[in-house]
Amino acid sequence: MHALRARNDGPSELPARLRILVADDNRDAADSMATLCHIWGHEARVAYDGPSALKILAAEPPDVVLADLAMPGFAGDRLARELRAVPGGSYFTLVAVTGYSGSEYRDRAIAAGFDHYLVKPVEPSALAGLLSDIHRKAHEIIAQAGDLVGRASDLTRETQVLIAEARQMCGASN
Repeated sequence: MHALRARNDGPSELPARLRILVADDNRDAADSMATLCHIWGHEARVAYDGPSALKILAAEPPDVVLADLAMPGFAGDRLARELRAVPGGSYFTLVAVTGYSGSEYRDRAIAAGFDHYLVKPVEPSALAGLLSDIHRKAHEIIAQAGDLVGRASDLTRETQVLIAEARQMCGASN
C-alpha cells in the first residue's frame, strides 16, 4: 500500500511525497494548485474534467484527489461517487475544492464521499497543512498495519505450536 493507494501486497514504507490528482475545469486554478503541490515536494497530475480524472485514477491511483465541485457536465459530487465506486476507491483521500461555501454544499459533498472540504480561494497554508496531515496519518496507518501483520504472524506461529501439541496428545492417547 503506497500512502493511501490501493494495492494488495500489504504494508510497506510510505514515500516522502504524496501522489495528488487535481481535477478542476478552471485550468489556471488546477495548474496553480498542481504547481503548489510540486513546490511542496509532491507529485501532482491534472485533469480538467471528470472523465479525465477517472482515466488518470484508473491508470495510476493517487493518494489524494483535489476536486472542484462545479465542473460542467460532471459535477464533483458525481465524481466523488464514481471515484469511491472503483476498486480501491476508499484508499485515497478525497478533498472538495470549491467556491461554494454554504453548509448544504458541504453536507452534500461529504455525503457523496469527500473527506475534506476547502472553499476557494484556498489559502496555500491551509492546503499545505491538510496535505501534511494526510501524509502524517498515512504514516500512522502504515505503522499500525505493520504492527497488525507482526501480531498476526505471532498468532499464526502460536496456533501452529498448539495444533502440533494437540496432535501429539491425540497420538499418544491411542
